[in-house]
Amino acid sequence: MFENLLAWSTSQSYIPHGTCLIWNAPLIWLHVVSDALTAASYYSIPFALGYFVHRRTDLAYRWVFILFAVFILACGSTHLMDIWTLWHPDYLAQGFVKLATAAISTATAALLWPLLPKVLRLPSPSQLSHANERLLEEVRRHEQTVANLRVEAAERRMLEYKLRKSEAKLKAILDTAADGIVTINEESLIETCNPAAARMFGYQVEEIIGEKVDKLMPFPEALRHDHYIAAYRDRSVSRDLGHDRVVSATRRDGASFPMEIAVGEFMDSDGKHFTAIMRDISSRVAAEEALRASEERLELALMGADLGSWDWNCKSGDAVFNERWASMLGYSLAELNPSYASWASRIHPEDQPRVMAALKAHMEGKTDYFQAELRLQTKSGGWCWVQSRGRVFERDAQGNPLRAAGTHMDISERKELEEQLLRQQADLLHTQRLTTAGVLAATMAHELNQPLAAITNYIGGASLRYADLLESNPGLRQVMAEVQRLSQRAAEIILGIRGLVRKHETGRQWTDLGALVQEVLSLVQSELEKRRIEVSADVGEIPLIFGQRVHLQQLLLNLVMNAIDAMEAPSDRQRLLGIKAWKSGPKEVTVTVRDTGMGIPPDLAQKIFEPFISRKPHGIGLGLSICRTIAEAHGGRIAAYSAGEGQGACFTFNLPVDDGEKSHANA
Repeated sequence: MFENLLAWSTSQSYIPHGTCLIWNAPLIWLHVVSDALTAASYYSIPFALGYFVHRRTDLAYRWVFILFAVFILACGSTHLMDIWTLWHPDYLAQGFVKLATAAISTATAALLWPLLPKVLRLPSPSQLSHANERLLEEVRRHEQTVANLRVEAAERRMLEYKLRKSEAKLKAILDTAADGIVTINEESLIETCNPAAARMFGYQVEEIIGEKVDKLMPFPEALRHDHYIAAYRDRSVSRDLGHDRVVSATRRDGASFPMEIAVGEFMDSDGKHFTAIMRDISSRVAAEEALRASEERLELALMGADLGSWDWNCKSGDAVFNERWASMLGYSLAELNPSYASWASRIHPEDQPRVMAALKAHMEGKTDYFQAELRLQTKSGGWCWVQSRGRVFERDAQGNPLRAAGTHMDISERKELEEQLLRQQADLLHTQRLTTAGVLAATMAHELNQPLAAITNYIGGASLRYADLLESNPGLRQVMAEVQRLSQRAAEIILGIRGLVRKHETGRQWTDLGALVQEVLSLVQSELEKRRIEVSADVGEIPLIFGQRVHLQQLLLNLVMNAIDAMEAPSDRQRLLGIKAWKSGPKEVTVTVRDTGMGIPPDLAQKIFEPFISRKPHGIGLGLSICRTIAEAHGGRIAAYSAGEGQGACFTFNLPVDDGEKSHANA
């Protein structure tokens, strides 16, 4: 048939398609360009699809893309045939091309419709995107899981390594521990035991493992242990196991010994277990017993010697005192703060520097012992003399003191005896001085008595022999009379001194103190004028004094001369001498002698009336001592007052009038 059709087509004379377009050039070119562009596009699309299919080897239903590429290529060929038939009337060829295109199109359509539901079930791009995101998230989780598993595996390997290392370390510790360590289960069976525990009980480690722990206890302890475990299971006893307890244990040979034990509890997959740490304290108990006995002996010795003891922790400052240490100061132990500060705060301020210097020297290792006599304040506020002795008996590697101990001895009675002895020695020395002064005074009185008597006789004889000369020369007569009067007074003074030394009463008489004041001032008139001293005398209405006139005159004269000498040094201050006498009471007369001189130094204020004590640079210190002796011999008293050195002084003596009134009444 195809041969007939081909023959028919070639035998017919067809006209080109351009004839139908009456060879209108624009129209022809419109068809040519349109078909050419369409054919070019159709040819381009199959190549693009082919490239896409080639690149996407994982593409589903790729044959559909190939079929479409062939179909589009056939469509493009029909457009090329349209351009060809514009000038060539090859309509048979054009028909075949269209027939091929129709066949391909039909096949494509026939295959496409059954495929369409399958294609619709394929995920869309957004669905693919979400699926990809979920897939990526799943991948990330998977990777994280893998990473975590790797880290966990590494940590597990590290833990296994550390566990092996810890087990090795624990085994080394258990094997080398000085204390015994035993682990038992709830049935009291020994599960582990270190060598120290085995040695403590006299066994080998293998001999203890698997045995009941009762094997290591004496009968009473084993029975109590069984009851305790039963009560522990019933929760009827406290589960606080960690405290140390002292129990009795039994060695392999049956000997019992004291043991300190601490028990701990732990749980694992096999149930509860108990770990006991044990220590043989036989040596410690024996040492404690020996120490207790030693302390008892020491306490008895301290009680017998009446000693207080102290024990001082040099680093913390804490101290331990015994009862006697506290009772010395009037305290009980409960009332004291046992510390170094408590002891140091009670030391007398005057003793502080000396005691602390001695303590420091011993703490620095400069002395073998610390020893000091000091005063400690008592509970009542008084002072107790103690002798403290002690030493440092523990030091660190650098030589710093760690602990010291010693004793206190109450030496108050000894100190009182020493003070009495010192007072007696001072009184004896004073008596010796007075005796020496008495002997000296007696000697001087004896030696001066005869020259004074001779002077008096010579003056008397000269007055009688040269009476005419004296009558014609009144001035000379007055001088001779004054010399005779003064020599007689000196003789009376010597006589009074001899009377004092001989300790017997010389003649007493009624004496006018006002007259004595005027006599004394007349005696020192030249000295007053020479030293430009102003005098103020105030003698009120006072009764007569019944006493030794010469001694009272000597008392006044010594005080006045003492005041004059006190104002001898150059000074800008006005020189004043004041004497005042008045009746200060119903049976007492008071006399004061005041000056504006150098005053009395504080260190001399309490001993100015003692023999050989003087405030004058060249004084021998007997004048004021004699004044006190005269005042006391008349039943009176004497005192000195001064505002300080350079502030002048005031001497006051009081004399009673009782005896005089009685004597006068008797007269």
